Amino acid sequence: DNFEDTRNAPIVKEPTPKIVPPLLDVYTFNVAGVTAKNEEKQDIQKLLKQKGKLYLKENGIESFGGFKNKEIIEDYLEVSEFEDILLTKQDISFVPEPTNKYDSNAIKLYIKFDEVPMHIGYVPKEDNIEVKSILENEDIRRIEVRFVGGKIKSVEYDDEKDKDVVVTVELTLGIEVKIHFLKKDMTVSSS
Repeated sequence: DNFEDTRNAPIVKEPTPKIVPPLLDVYTFNVAGVTAKNEEKQDIQKLLKQKGKLYLKENGIESFGGFKNKEIIEDYLEVSEFEDILLTKQDISFVPEPTNKYDSNAIKLYIKFDEVPMHIGYVPKEDNIEVKSILENEDIRRIEVRFVGGKIKSVEYDDEKDKDVVVTVELTLGIEVKIHFLKKDMTVSSS
């Protein structure tokens, strides 16, 4: 009779620790220095235009997303010349440059065109410490590299002609980089 009757005793449930799975995050920046000359003394703007046109041609891609002026007007679109160029993780290299006289945290960016890496600028100074940390400590799932700016076609109303027309403007051609990664720090919470 040394046993206690626990049949009607309340059940106490201990909180179970839950591991929150890592979340996919994206870090985006535009490459700095695209209006300068690269380490080979090449004008980066000219290089990007030349390589962008070659990429479209070699991959059978039409410029301006393949849209004709009539379609741009009908659908009121805004499209860029290099709209459909998407480079990936295999096409870009991040190279730390600790001897850079302006910033010891500088990171040079190279993009492969025809399997030849070409210097096209830098991670912006305000982003380089974060980007370095992501590259060293996170699980990178994919990197997207897109052309931004350059020649852009859009629709404007022409008062003299009394109709919508396609206009082309040319902005500085740049490169946008998106790093998709899994955050490694897993938070433990109880519920």
